[in-house]
Amino acid sequence: LAASEIKQDAAVAKLLETLGPGYKERNGGYSLVLKAGFGYGDAAPMAILELVDRDPAAKGAGDKARVAAEEAAAAAE
Repeated sequence: LAASEIKQDAAVAKLLETLGPGYKERNGGYSLVLKAGFGYGDAAPMAILELVDRDPAAKGAGDKARVAAEEAAAAAE
């Protein structure tokens, strides 16, 4: 069902393998929708969709590791 709505295979895999087990015991209320004003040009209503009970420390963890590896490689040169 998720794969029919989400077209990127990597996003579906992350949803089912990484995020899904964390919400297994939750009975509902998985997301939070925040109003974000209006878009420029067309004045379309904008919103931010956020998953609740997420690990805030995990945000950008992959990027931090990649940047640290690139800096270490640059320092070695």
